[in-house]
Amino acid sequence: MRVLRALNYQTAHCVVWNVDDDQARLYLATLNRLSGSDVSERRAALLENLLATFDINELSTLLPDDRKQIEELERLSRLEPDEFTGRITIEEKFEVSVILSFMLEESEAKEINLALDLVLNTENEKLSRSQALVHLARFYLGHCKPVGKESIKENL
Repeated sequence: MRVLRALNYQTAHCVVWNVDDDQARLYLATLNRLSGSDVSERRAALLENLLATFDINELSTLLPDDRKQIEELERLSRLEPDEFTGRITIEEKFEVSVILSFMLEESEAKEINLALDLVLNTENEKLSRSQALVHLARFYLGHCKPVGKESIKENL
């Protein structure tokens, strides 16, 4: 109510959804992604909670996350806290996998997939799609002129 008053609104249109807790968490996991970036820890906790009710196949069809992301989270959720500490050496620290997630228009996704396919087909070594994306990023960073006053590389 305070927000409505601060915005000088007298009324607000509301839609009430009659859902159980599991459905509410599923909607939360879907709708939060549409409005911006996630808080990683909260998203992981939410997905871990959903994995207690839904299997990976169901979640991969219902959520914007892909199956591999959900599988990796499920694998990590089974680890004990002491399995995380001391496992990664300094040398391995920068080899930890990070999940990147993008929402693209269909035409943009086609362009990106085409670019990744071109990298995969022109490289002599066997690459994964994620490695092909890194090749594209390195090519761009190595060949583009800086935008604005500072180089993008200086900000990395």
